[in-house]
Amino acid sequence: MTGRNAQGQLGLNDKVARLIWTQVGSGTDWAEVACGWQSTIARKSDGSIYGTGDNLYGQLGLGDNTDRDEFTLISGMTCKQVACGRAHAAVILSDDTLWTCGRNNRGQLGEGNTTSTNAFSQINDSIPKDGIEDTWTKIRCGEYHSMAIKIVEPVTLLDSFDEPQVWPM
Repeated sequence: MTGRNAQGQLGLNDKVARLIWTQVGSGTDWAEVACGWQSTIARKSDGSIYGTGDNLYGQLGLGDNTDRDEFTLISGMTCKQVACGRAHAAVILSDDTLWTCGRNNRGQLGEGNTTSTNAFSQINDSIPKDGIEDTWTKIRCGEYHSMAIKIVEPVTLLDSFDEPQVWPM
């Protein structure tokens, strides 16, 4: 980690800026990191996720609005991918569901409203699912927006003669 650390976003248990790269702890199992404006969400190789830094809008997803200056486990989630915007975050879990938290003044959480939330909540999208398998595969966040890629594939079923049928037919 390196750079400004006014809100503890480097996760080093202080608020001192770093001018050179500094290792966080002794662990070597970090797999992914996403930087917001003054917050950070990181994923370990086992899928556990951690947040640190500014939490004014609940963008760390910890269920409160308290800033952190060290990486804090966001419990109950096994994650495949993390992303941060200015004051919001999004994750894709191991079951391919999409979850968001934080500031939502411009609808950046994709929940159909502009209410901010301090805990991750699952996004129930409006894409029809009749006979369709869908998988969230990528998530990215900008300052006040979020983008995701979802793979949508027809389901192949066997009919009574064991012949493949694509649904919907």
